[in-house]
Amino acid sequence: MPNQVVVPVGDDGRVKLYNSSGDTAHLIADVFGYYSAEPSGAAFTAVAPSRLLDTRAAVGRPGTDPVPAFGEVTLQVAGRAGVPQTGVRAVVLNVTVTEPKADGHLTVWPSGGERPDSSNLNWTAGLTVPNHVVVPVGADGRVKLFNAAGDTTHLIADVFGYYSDDPAAATFHSAGPKRMFDTRTTGAVAPGASTTLDLSGSRDLAHAKAVVLNVTVTEPTDAGHLTVWPSGTARPDASNLNWTQGRTVANLVTVPVGADGKVEFANRSGGSTQVIVDLLGYFG
Repeated sequence: MPNQVVVPVGDDGRVKLYNSSGDTAHLIADVFGYYSAEPSGAAFTAVAPSRLLDTRAAVGRPGTDPVPAFGEVTLQVAGRAGVPQTGVRAVVLNVTVTEPKADGHLTVWPSGGERPDSSNLNWTAGLTVPNHVVVPVGADGRVKLFNAAGDTTHLIADVFGYYSDDPAAATFHSAGPKRMFDTRTTGAVAPGASTTLDLSGSRDLAHAKAVVLNVTVTEPTDAGHLTVWPSGTARPDASNLNWTQGRTVANLVTVPVGADGKVEFANRSGGSTQVIVDLLGYFG
C-alpha cells in the first residue's frame, strides 16, 4: 500500500524505515520535494477541499468511461476550486483509484514534462486506493495521470491546496510525529458520525493555517471512506481514505484549520470505525 510521507532529515542527511512485521518486505521510495529555509522556495496556500476529477461522473473530463489500460488523463488544475490561474508551482491532491479491473499503479506528473519512472498509487484488482499527491503544475496549468495497468480504472482527484511564490502564503513547520488522538481509547466513530481534532489549546499551533496529518482507519465494520475538512465549513464532497471491511488503511492528509482551531473527520460508511491521527507538521 502506498502512502506519502513527510519526515525530518537527520544531521547525516538520512532517514530510517523500519519493517514492523514478522517477515520480509521490499520497500520503494520516490522523492517529490523538500522543505527548507531557502527564501526562493514556494509557500503553501490551503483551499477548501474540492473535487476536480471523477471519471465516473464526467467531472474534470468529458464522458463517464473509465481510463483505458495504459491510458492517461490530462487534468486542468489552475483556475479551478480556488487555485489561481497563474503563478502556481505545485498542487496538493488526494487521488483515488476505484473499480480497477487489473493490478497496476498510477503516475502523476506535470503536463509538458516527460513521464517519470515513479508511482503515486499502487493497487490490486477491485480495490479502492487513495493517496496524497504533491505534483508540480505544467506551464499550461495542467497535470497528467497515467494508468499503468493492463485494464481500465476510474480516477478521482480532490484538491486541498497549492504552492506558489505568494509572500502571504504559509511556510512549513515540522512538528512531529506526535499522536493527537486515538479513538481506540475513547470509542469508535459511529456510522455517519464525525469526530473533532481540537488544536485551539496548543500554543505551537495557534497560528496554523493548515496541518499535515497521518490519518489511519482501523477495525472498520463496513466499507466506506473518511472525509477531513476544516471546522465551521460545510462538509465537502471529497474523500481522504477509503477502506473495505476489516482493513487498516492510512493516508497523509493536508487540511485547512477552521477559524475555531478545529478539524473534522466524518465516517462515511454504514459501520463504525476507529480513527488514529498523528501530527507531522503545520503551515503557518
